[in-house]
Amino acid sequence: MNTDRTLRCNTFSALSVALMCVACARSVPDRMPTFPVHGRVMVNGEPAQHATVFFHPTDPAIRLFPHGRTDSNGYFELSTYVLNDGAPAGDYTVTITWQDPPPAGSAPDAPEGPDKLHGLFANPRTSTIRVHVAPRDNELKPFQLTVSDGQP
Repeated sequence: MNTDRTLRCNTFSALSVALMCVACARSVPDRMPTFPVHGRVMVNGEPAQHATVFFHPTDPAIRLFPHGRTDSNGYFELSTYVLNDGAPAGDYTVTITWQDPPPAGSAPDAPEGPDKLHGLFANPRTSTIRVHVAPRDNELKPFQLTVSDGQP
């Protein structure tokens, strides 16, 4: 009798786990395919180290915002779902902010420094940087920004 009860409990547990897996799989929306996107940010001819780059889709139906951070030479790779997976194909307006990171040893939530670009490229409504991501590996031309006393 204990064997029947144990068998029923194990069967019920296995079915419960299987149903939860099916329910979870259905609740995850289909991901749009992404394509590698690599680029570089240059400011006044110098690499912009630690700049943040966001791609804002021009299609309002797409609610994904691929983004990346430049390395010490101004190079970046975009991430959408996971690190460096790229961006969905389409047209984008690009925003860039360039802030110094908090000093070493700062609290994890310490603020970054002010935008060295004075907010000139931070707003997707006013940014003039436009790109197209094709369904292939995308090596973008460097973003050549000129900033002087807060003016582009």
